[in-house]
Amino acid sequence: MKVETIATATILWAPFRRPTVLISDVHRNTRGPHNNCQSDLLIEFLRTHCPPGDWDLFELGDNRDVWEALDKHQIILDNRQLEILLGIYNGVHLFGNHDAEADAPGKPFVYDRGGAFLWHGHQLDPACRGRGTLGRIASVAWAAAERLYLGRLLGGFKTCVQRWSTNRIRTASRRGGDNRLYIADAAERAADGICLYVNGHTHKPQLAQLEGCIYANPGSWVGEGRGYAVTVVGRDVSLLAITA
Repeated sequence: MKVETIATATILWAPFRRPTVLISDVHRNTRGPHNNCQSDLLIEFLRTHCPPGDWDLFELGDNRDVWEALDKHQIILDNRQLEILLGIYNGVHLFGNHDAEADAPGKPFVYDRGGAFLWHGHQLDPACRGRGTLGRIASVAWAAAERLYLGRLLGGFKTCVQRWSTNRIRTASRRGGDNRLYIADAAERAADGICLYVNGHTHKPQLAQLEGCIYANPGSWVGEGRGYAVTVVGRDVSLLAITA
């Protein structure tokens, strides 16, 4: 495993009492051809660089992909080692559009305290309005195709649909776009005393210094042999790339 620091920034004041690691879009689901969660790499990274007891952990949504797997309990069983490790940490597990419908009742979507504003961020994505019904239907249909091992056969069709939807919706918050929509939101919230703004959803890791605020996106853990994380130690913020 290799851990590389991509970018660093200094925040105005420390938003957390202890060293904190932020991850997003782990998308752990059931075993099978559609499971691209890099769970082994994530486990190794957390145990080696951010051990529980010394660090707190924030998970910023799309934690368990119930769109594709549908059975939350089977997700937990198939990711038992990762579930146990994440459960040891003191921290917060926020919810995103892929896990909200199964886990959301009474659970937090936003963390907003101490000058830190953290969320998954799908609330800003026009494609996710109305619970993202179209996206959910498409995701479940694709998962069914992969269970029948038709994913490779239909891969070209999926690519065409993705290109069409990206052009059709035209929003910076879509995967394949960038984080401009969220950076603009962060700049607005800085005027209200937010010094650290973090979101996931786009799968685009980034760390940027804004006027009076640090913007961060911890990327995802679905790229083959790769994952990303943001660490906050006192006033020091770092964006890390982790490769197998």
